[in-house]
Amino acid sequence: MRFNELITGVRSDIAIKVFGEDLDYLNKKALQIKKLVEDIPGAADVILEKTAGLPQMIVNYNWDKIARYGLNTDELNKQLTMAFGGAIAGKVFEGEKRFDIAVRFDKNFRKDIENIRQINISLPNGSQIPLTEVAKIDYSSGPARISRDDAHRRVVVSVNVRNRDLESVVKDIEKKIDDELELMPGYYVDYGGQFENLKNATNRLSLAVPVSLLLIFIFLHFAFKSLKEATLIFTAVPLSAVGGVLFLWLRGMPFSVSAGIGFIALFGVAVLNGIVLIEYLKELKQQGITDTRELVIKATTGRLRPVLLTAAAAALGFLPMAISTSAGAEVQRPLATVVIGGLITSTLLTMIALPLLYAVLINIEGVKLFPPKLIRKSMIITVPLIFIFGFNANSQSKSLSLEDAIQVGISNNSELKSYHLDAQKTLALIPTAYDFNPTSFSYEYDANNIAGNGYPLSVISVEQSFKLPKYYKTRKKFNELNYNISSVKYQIKKKELEKTISIQYLEVVYLENMKKYLDKLDSIYNKLLIAVNRKFELGEISEIEKLNVFAKKQEIELKKNQLQLEINISLDKFNSVLQSDTVYYVKFQSLKPMDYEIDSTQENIFITYLNRLSNLELQKLKIEKNKLLPDFSLGLFTGTNIQKDSRFYNGISLGMGVPILRKDKNAKIKAMEISLESLNEKNKDFKIKYFNKLNNLKSKLEKYNYAISYYNDFGDMLFKKILNTAQKSYDLGQIDIFKYLQSIETAMNMKMDYYDNLYKRNKKIIELKYFTY
Repeated sequence: MRFNELITGVRSDIAIKVFGEDLDYLNKKALQIKKLVEDIPGAADVILEKTAGLPQMIVNYNWDKIARYGLNTDELNKQLTMAFGGAIAGKVFEGEKRFDIAVRFDKNFRKDIENIRQINISLPNGSQIPLTEVAKIDYSSGPARISRDDAHRRVVVSVNVRNRDLESVVKDIEKKIDDELELMPGYYVDYGGQFENLKNATNRLSLAVPVSLLLIFIFLHFAFKSLKEATLIFTAVPLSAVGGVLFLWLRGMPFSVSAGIGFIALFGVAVLNGIVLIEYLKELKQQGITDTRELVIKATTGRLRPVLLTAAAAALGFLPMAISTSAGAEVQRPLATVVIGGLITSTLLTMIALPLLYAVLINIEGVKLFPPKLIRKSMIITVPLIFIFGFNANSQSKSLSLEDAIQVGISNNSELKSYHLDAQKTLALIPTAYDFNPTSFSYEYDANNIAGNGYPLSVISVEQSFKLPKYYKTRKKFNELNYNISSVKYQIKKKELEKTISIQYLEVVYLENMKKYLDKLDSIYNKLLIAVNRKFELGEISEIEKLNVFAKKQEIELKKNQLQLEINISLDKFNSVLQSDTVYYVKFQSLKPMDYEIDSTQENIFITYLNRLSNLELQKLKIEKNKLLPDFSLGLFTGTNIQKDSRFYNGISLGMGVPILRKDKNAKIKAMEISLESLNEKNKDFKIKYFNKLNNLKSKLEKYNYAISYYNDFGDMLFKKILNTAQKSYDLGQIDIFKYLQSIETAMNMKMDYYDNLYKRNKKIIELKYFTY
């Protein structure tokens, strides 16, 4: 209500505003409107804004007498104000504090209008007269409140609506006022309140709904890149609208703003079923199924459960809103009713109408306008669909052991595949070590090069340059090292993936064991609560004892729900790491201590990686030094001409290129030597940190080993003894309910700490087993 007042200026559903100048006339017409509205069905809490009847005391001065006595109104007003309101006559000082002295009539002389009339007014000649001598003082009534909208005076009749929709009540009020109320020129009636919000929201919805529908269709077209498929999926929108309207009618609800918002939400959810079905139809078609009947039946059968579950999950989520009766229910119920009804009809009609439309339109190549005709690839036969209420085995979840999970993750993880491809790429680059310069072929004709027959020679030559074998051998070793490093990086990534899968698997097992233990505790508290309720009915225990048991029971229930949410989140993470199309779950198994067996070769894989990085940098340095070695070239040539007595002149050429200007190369070598030294120092630092981190993990493992050993030696026995002793003592009446609850809580904490320590111990073992850095 306060929110409505801030927006529209009134707190009611409907505000009938009468505008004009004369407040008395406005009040009269507002009373008439109130009487007219009270007879309208659905109109309740009809309240007229109070604008008249405020008691006032009016002082009217006699100007002739005031002039005759030589007085002025300012002095009279001051006397009147001083008598009743007080006037400052001086100041009093108390230390550094200062106080005003106010003078006014005693309260016994401020109770009646007669006191005002008898106020003595001093004349200039020193005599006094009563105020009634120069003024007429009487009671009267004035306006209690003057309200304005846009600088126009108005009076408001407030109306709330009960058991009817707002818009129809407003229409009845408008009709009755137009027929039976007459206003003078310059006076008019306007309507506001929550109805004003309804009008504004309706205008916005008239734009928002078409825009949302257009955006849905555009996004569908972008996603499927096919106008035909986008149109097929978009058919879910009118099918869902049928259910929304039908359910509003069945529940006797009018169309409202919240219902309009519900339709917008419904349209977005309804197309999901069509997307699921069309995607599967396309997938089956790509698998080679060409028969339309087989394609449609197989798709509807295979996607029946996912479609039903998708719709049911959304519909059930809105069910509490649909049956709500608490504050805000008038907004929630229409929205939820529209969504639930639309999803029901959309789901049913989508599984019937959409496959039939797909079967009709699947082979259409185009449309002929004159005469109207669909152009098909081939004749198709549409048949009614038979729903087979079964479940597709492919859509079911599967349990998985840890070893199988690791294999699934290695087979499907895209990041690991990219590392493997990087290694294959470096393997393919090994032969590039023998990178010879192109062989040079040339033809030469020189008039100065004269053969024995006195004519110039035409010479054809072939030449090849190459470096010393040592250079190519070094480059090959560099490429092989590069491949080895890529392989080690792949192995490191593989171990990190195995570690992540193992830890996530362990987390699910740990959480499920915790939940099983809480289920056991919940059973204990259930039995205890039944017994406590019985004792409370018999007057054997107090209400506070019963409430404590109930609170503990609720606490366990809350923890169970939180653990179930954590299990779901953990399973989602587990499946996201596996990156498989199949959804897997972890079958329940007892949380047990893992064996501590660490393979030293796996432990040192990171050290191997660092050593190979140093070797790679060393090979780069050797390649740069080998560039200082001379290059060699070998050439063969032959020359002749086509004149008489010509013959062939064969020859061979050898060449060597020596890098005489080597200042830049020496600088590069020096820089690479520094870089190699820097890398070696970094590797030393990495190795120190590596072993420190490894030892830290081992120390933490020892801590958890000690905690587990303690529980196995003493804790488990103590846990059972506390529970048994507490139960017997409570049954015999030796302890009260508070001590019994405290004992159960102590035992519970011991058991949960054991599970927590066991989980952390196993996690550290996994981290050590797959430790890289």
